[in-house]
Amino acid sequence: MMVLTFKRWVHAIVAVLFMGSGLVRAQEHGILREVFSGIGGGSVADLTNSPAFPNNPTTTNIVLTGFEAPSDVEDNYGQRMRGYITPPVSGKYTFWIASDDGSSLYLSTDSDPVNCRLISWVGAWTSSREWTKEANQQSVPITLVAGDNYYIEALQKEGGGGDNLAVRWLRPDGVDEGPIPNSYLLPFGTSFTPPQIVENPSNTTVVEGQNASFTVKVKNLDSLAYQWRRGGVVISGAKSRTYTFGPVTLDDNNAVFSVSMTNRLGAANSTTAKLTVTPDVTPPMLLSGVNLGASGLELVFSEAISATSLAKLSNFQISAGVTVTAAAFGADTKTVVLTTTPMTFGSTYTITVAGLEDRARTPNTMSTAGSLTLLILEFVSQTIGTAATGSIERIATGAYNVAGAGGDIGGGTDQFQFAWEKRTNNFDLQVRVDRVAMTDPFVQAGLMARAGLEANAAFAGVFGASPQVGSFFESRASLGANAMTAAPAGGFPVNYPQTWLRLRRAGSSFTGFGSLDGKTWVQLGTATITTPTVVYVGLAVTSGKQEKTALAQLRNYGNTVSTLIGTYVPRGEPIGPSNRRTGLVFSEIMYHPKNPAGISNRLEYIEIYNAD
Repeated sequence: MMVLTFKRWVHAIVAVLFMGSGLVRAQEHGILREVFSGIGGGSVADLTNSPAFPNNPTTTNIVLTGFEAPSDVEDNYGQRMRGYITPPVSGKYTFWIASDDGSSLYLSTDSDPVNCRLISWVGAWTSSREWTKEANQQSVPITLVAGDNYYIEALQKEGGGGDNLAVRWLRPDGVDEGPIPNSYLLPFGTSFTPPQIVENPSNTTVVEGQNASFTVKVKNLDSLAYQWRRGGVVISGAKSRTYTFGPVTLDDNNAVFSVSMTNRLGAANSTTAKLTVTPDVTPPMLLSGVNLGASGLELVFSEAISATSLAKLSNFQISAGVTVTAAAFGADTKTVVLTTTPMTFGSTYTITVAGLEDRARTPNTMSTAGSLTLLILEFVSQTIGTAATGSIERIATGAYNVAGAGGDIGGGTDQFQFAWEKRTNNFDLQVRVDRVAMTDPFVQAGLMARAGLEANAAFAGVFGASPQVGSFFESRASLGANAMTAAPAGGFPVNYPQTWLRLRRAGSSFTGFGSLDGKTWVQLGTATITTPTVVYVGLAVTSGKQEKTALAQLRNYGNTVSTLIGTYVPRGEPIGPSNRRTGLVFSEIMYHPKNPAGISNRLEYIEIYNAD
């Protein structure tokens, strides 16, 4: 059989696309996936030597979830994932590929597929996202320029058993992403043109004291360089598709804004948009509040508060004899942090505010008091990511019921319910998971320390899951990176109602432990995490399913009592190796014993389930 060289089949598929094959849809981020079914063998050569390759794929689709193919989908097939990759920063990038069975990763020196060269490969097979099994999975460092588009292609061949394919990169700024996120990918067939404006910035009217935003919409998916101007003068740092500034004043009325866009193929300039600012005639309103420990409150107002009125502590009143001893701005001038005399956890207080002024040219004063009633808890309960809203119930000191939904804690973003408090510097905390509803094998309940409240924030946590999964340590090293899990070889079991978890911080090092009795701890994992001195620490629960809520009963929360370190020795024989490389489910093993006299159709069965 004739072997089709790499460049020959690149030219062949280019010809097909430009003849109007319809394989590529309207422009969007993602990567083109082409599947070639019914091909035996496990090497890339088995794919490239097939008569169907490259012009006759069985199916095609655009993958929108990053540079990773679906796993364990079929046997005896090959696939090609290809498109363009746009690096966010300039410098040296290192690439990895993981697959089952063999695979090859190609990268061009530019957007032309003809200039591809092989940069890494898998000779035999790897598990999903197993990046270091073969030395040749890793490329040498390759210099890429931010904003340029580079053709990239992965080929993979599957014989039988499990199958997977994923591509990872290490950026020059130290961000490690595997698989490569969708936002840096464009499917093959994307049209590269000079900047093309679809919608110019619009005239905007805002009230004094609020923010103003201007946006330009373009047809291009490739990276553009943006520069906003006010009255024709460059605005320092305004280099994205949307420009937001504020709070605006009456002096900003009638200002005009425009934006220029460039890429390596050309440039374009928007029309101007005018800003109209109207006077603020509405007093500030108290919107919400939470307690920060026993001696602090955080209040959020509808607009910025003047520093002069904030300094008058008599503007704040709290029931039950609690007094305000200090007031300061929080994250912004709409947020006020009050220091108070001690409040009692589990009690309810009413906060009343009057006399505060906004920052309008003619200030507006809260003549009518605003008030809210708060149940004072050790934690602030907050939904992270796109999970359904959960809840926290205080049972007693150190005892809480937390209900949380969400698909997962892990990957690049999280979905869960977080009951948090702020902690400074080092800590060593424990909790006992008495019970958690088994909504999914990957339900999670435990302790977490988090750098921020964004869905993709850096974190370290230790969790109990289902009996199939056990207890484990999980972490995300930096904002937006992929989360990693760790556990001892053979795993560490849950032991409800005696599933004890412990999280310790020492500088930037976070370590998770598990225990069966709360006295002797086994280290589950450790990681170095990029976090500020003050972090969000508390109880985290996710159901593992968007449509369900899991209730976790968490007890004995507080400083770790016993710090004794031990080892875990499984009481039973550990699971042994199998000649199958992927998880295996025996759904039913049936046998039909001899029927007792007078009884027919008696059937007995045993069910065995391997959750790995």
